Amino acid sequence: MLRRCSIIALLLFFLTSCINNNNKDIIERDEGLFDITISKDGTKIIYSWVNSGVASIYQANVDGSEPEVLVKSKNELSFVNPSISQSGEKMAFIASNKGSVNGAVWIANIDGSGLRQITDTLAIRTEAIFSISEDIIFFCQANDYENYSPIVRKAAHNFDIYTVSLVDHSVKKMTNFEAYTLSNISNLSDNQLLLRKIDDKEGVFILPLSIKDSVLQIIPKNKGDRELISYSKPIALTSNLLACTSYYELLVIDLNENTEKVILRSPIGQFRKLCFNTRDNKIYFTTTSNRNSVYSVNPDGSGLSEIVLASNIDG
Repeated sequence: MLRRCSIIALLLFFLTSCINNNNKDIIERDEGLFDITISKDGTKIIYSWVNSGVASIYQANVDGSEPEVLVKSKNELSFVNPSISQSGEKMAFIASNKGSVNGAVWIANIDGSGLRQITDTLAIRTEAIFSISEDIIFFCQANDYENYSPIVRKAAHNFDIYTVSLVDHSVKKMTNFEAYTLSNISNLSDNQLLLRKIDDKEGVFILPLSIKDSVLQIIPKNKGDRELISYSKPIALTSNLLACTSYYELLVIDLNENTEKVILRSPIGQFRKLCFNTRDNKIYFTTTSNRNSVYSVNPDGSGLSEIVLASNIDG
């Protein structure tokens, strides 16, 4: 009888532990390169790099040489997803405590000085960009962290875009998408955002800032049987030319002609992040299967090269 009670107690302890662990909203970041962007003058790769579970922000020359820390992690606070202001003088990024799904919008000067927290840490915030006028910051915020299927891990859902004023730090909700996912926001023009979302519609969209919740979905007329959900990671090359990914393919989309063209198949793994360097007119990207390298390619698919970033930076 005592043995049976002991076994039952152990089973209850195990089940309780599993339930408690599943209810904890804890994230773990893979070691190495996390995210990239390009400085406005086109001479630097600015990136977040994870060491021992926490991320710092670094910069290196576009050939990967001379890496240095810009914003160093402290007190287990991670700094990820840097983006650069239109003037090139400031950067915005997300900061979160180690393991926490919640995050705050922070800004700093481009050299890492003037570090400043702009929002609280009471919500799930995933990425942030300056407006072209640089008086506000747009950021993605999720209201749920759930797994809607027993075979997938928890993730952020129920997304909208918010703004925070750089004058008084007031926060306003900008959209009512309640999107399943929302990411890759960027400025297409001074009155349009480019983004990727999944809700009642899925794919790449243009969001006019003057018309609330009105979005234009990009559907190339020559897409064939390509699924709209596969369009991801959009960036603007010019006001009328975009690049985006579709699983293992890199596409260029002409907005005037409403046509797409495959320019490259990923050299290894799926695409993780795209950005455009206006100085050398190249698309820079990272992949899921190489955590130490950045690749660059011309918009016509030629000139593919690999840039190896240092993996032994003391972050």
